[in-house]
Amino acid sequence: MLYFLFSIFSYLVGMSSLFYFFWFVEFADTAAVPFTWNSLIMNVAVFLVFPLQHSILLRKFIKEQFSPFLHRSFYVLTSGIALWVVLLTWKNFGPFLYRDVAPWLFNILFYAALLLIIVCTIALNHSQMFGLFQGYAAWKGLPLPEGKLETNGVYGIVRHPITSLLIVALWSHESLTAGRLLFNALFTAYALIGTVFEERSLVQEMGRDYVEYRKKVPAFIPGLSGG
Repeated sequence: MLYFLFSIFSYLVGMSSLFYFFWFVEFADTAAVPFTWNSLIMNVAVFLVFPLQHSILLRKFIKEQFSPFLHRSFYVLTSGIALWVVLLTWKNFGPFLYRDVAPWLFNILFYAALLLIIVCTIALNHSQMFGLFQGYAAWKGLPLPEGKLETNGVYGIVRHPITSLLIVALWSHESLTAGRLLFNALFTAYALIGTVFEERSLVQEMGRDYVEYRKKVPAFIPGLSGG
């Protein structure tokens, strides 16, 4: 029961940080402060909290210290905390690089990307992806399902649709400040670099099935050759 309650708490923290992240992406670039080198350095330093948390918690020797019913919830919880830290301490600084360019077009792209991200998490089993199922399974004494390769729907078009859609959402804004450019660039770079390590793990876990899937389906952009 305690595992399940912990998974619910972790889910709420993780999801609240994601809701605020997308609110931040859409609305938090309107009142930039003047540029200072201190703001730039502090933003980069604070951002590093997020990739450090991800890279440490996903290492195999760290995973082995946790019950398989607990690790995902703990990862979601600490990811949420790390993201809250980044968002609440981030300083938007100017100048504006462009402003109020085709807001209707950018809004369509942003909200379409957001909707499709939700669809992708459902396709990957939302409750399991965010640790709720693991907590419930621990409570009820259920076995955890083995990981399977998802190749249907949007995953038959690109291998990493959530990463692609996240990048679209990040850059779909009618205005851009220097601070927002830094924010977008850091999260885009981390998303792409993180995918490289994720692919290595998937090859180790899925073996030849994933290698063949990778040959057929492009990583990020539909229509490109796999690889």
